[in-house]
Amino acid sequence: MAKTCVWKGGWHPCPTDTFLVLHVFVTKPLYSQAKDNIVHLDQSIQEAHKIENQLLEVSHWITSVGTEIQNRLDADVLAGDVPEESEVSGVP
Repeated sequence: MAKTCVWKGGWHPCPTDTFLVLHVFVTKPLYSQAKDNIVHLDQSIQEAHKIENQLLEVSHWITSVGTEIQNRLDADVLAGDVPEESEVSGVP
């Protein structure tokens, strides 16, 4: 007959291998949670890289448009001078 002892508030079979008990009840759930956290962090990193690249594209576009506008201002070119660039097609 197996030995019994009070463990976690009740009578249970006595753990003969403390390492096994710790592994099953403590370490294994922690590893599982850690793996889930790693997957979530990896997905978050990928999403952050995607957003960073989009921000860089917008930043380059803003710089390009700003340079073009400044060049036109310096050359006294107004929107009326190049209506084909300032009008939106299909809008009355």
